[in-house]
Amino acid sequence: MVVFSNLGRMVSLFALCFLLIGYVHASGLMYMVAIFCFAAIIGGAIFAWFSLRKLKCRRHLTINTVFSGDPLEGKIFLTEGSNRWRMLEIYDQHTNQITGHTTRRRMALMTEQGTSKGALVAGVRQPVKVEGPHARVTEVRDVMRFARRGFYHLGPLTIYGHDPFGMCFVARTFPAEHDIIVYPRPLPIPDLVLKGMRGRQNTEIRPVGRAGESADFHGIRPYVQGDDLRRVHWKATAHTGKLAIKEFEYRFTGAVQVILDLQQGIHFGQREFSTLEAAITLAASVMNHVIGMGNQAGIFATGTQLVSLPQESGQRQLHRALEMLALAKDDGTIPLAKALTSDEAYASQRSTAIVITPTVDKTVISSLLALHGRSAQVLLVLLDPSSFVDAEQEQRKPRNPLLALASASLDFKSIVGMTQRTVTPAHQEHVDLLHAAAAAGLEVFPLGANVPLHQALQAIRMRM
Repeated sequence: MVVFSNLGRMVSLFALCFLLIGYVHASGLMYMVAIFCFAAIIGGAIFAWFSLRKLKCRRHLTINTVFSGDPLEGKIFLTEGSNRWRMLEIYDQHTNQITGHTTRRRMALMTEQGTSKGALVAGVRQPVKVEGPHARVTEVRDVMRFARRGFYHLGPLTIYGHDPFGMCFVARTFPAEHDIIVYPRPLPIPDLVLKGMRGRQNTEIRPVGRAGESADFHGIRPYVQGDDLRRVHWKATAHTGKLAIKEFEYRFTGAVQVILDLQQGIHFGQREFSTLEAAITLAASVMNHVIGMGNQAGIFATGTQLVSLPQESGQRQLHRALEMLALAKDDGTIPLAKALTSDEAYASQRSTAIVITPTVDKTVISSLLALHGRSAQVLLVLLDPSSFVDAEQEQRKPRNPLLALASASLDFKSIVGMTQRTVTPAHQEHVDLLHAAAAAGLEVFPLGANVPLHQALQAIRMRM
């Protein structure tokens, strides 16, 4: 179907006007101008229709997973059944199945007539591949970036064939569909310090050493034949006159269990001011660091179904965790207090449990204390939903304070309210839960929208 642009509608209107004037005044010149306008419109429509005739399109991607913000390179292959002048526009759409947000992108392309001619893609000339006596294949390099994590559906591609004058175009849709999983981007954090069976460890996470390897200083004992001379304590040897050997305690490297609260109705904010996205970024950063150092890590999420990823090490475990976080939704029906008592919330005396939640329910404290009895350490990362909502609303306010004053009612109470922040009931509940958790002896880290995540991760490291 041929669609006229604004220019095409204007030319058609002029053609009708000239035709009417020529009929009224019997003017041959007006008739000629009208015929010329109609010929230009009809010729442009034929050109646009032929530009999509015998055209095929397909997409090729090298990988199906990428981190948010990283470039994803692909190619779009346009196969022409006959070589001719073509002026094309390619529109691609990406739909995030997690959020439902759709983005459209535009790519301009023009091919020249003749098998030896090339193509102009976004203003850059590139060669075309000849297949047979008339067919040509044009490769369009496509670089995509995804700002948000999620499950993206690419396509379909819509190609518009234009006439040289821009008066009309013809649209055609090609499937060329693919699915892409975009991982949340982990943030680099310092070496974590974990607690194991022997209490707090002042050493970084590292793979478990071979049997008999020691770590923390324990004491001094007399030399026994066969001991490693590199462990001789020379000060004690000089003092007693007998060889003394340094003894070390065995290090029990602790694992990490990340517990992510995805209950419906407790997460607030959108995009960079979303408690859900902040919680997922924190979980991905911890998992990436712990597994990257060769240790074991697992994750437990309270989504629609309780999803548990047992503690393992290796890159496969990291990809499983990042994929789970990429597809995470805040659609859970089970409260965190109840989920922590289930068998899926695995914990051991060699693991550190990191609970990330924006809840204000005080009943979670008893479940956290029970979890603390099963694990070496429990760290509660408590997000403040009210601060994220306030930050989002502050971002939407006019930048100019005069505009803000002009848009508000000019009374004393409204002007005072612009300069003073009121304590909302949600924020007060958050503060009450913080005090109750601290009084119960739990390690708590409050996180608001005004705290950078890098700084938050540093503070989490200091609490462990």
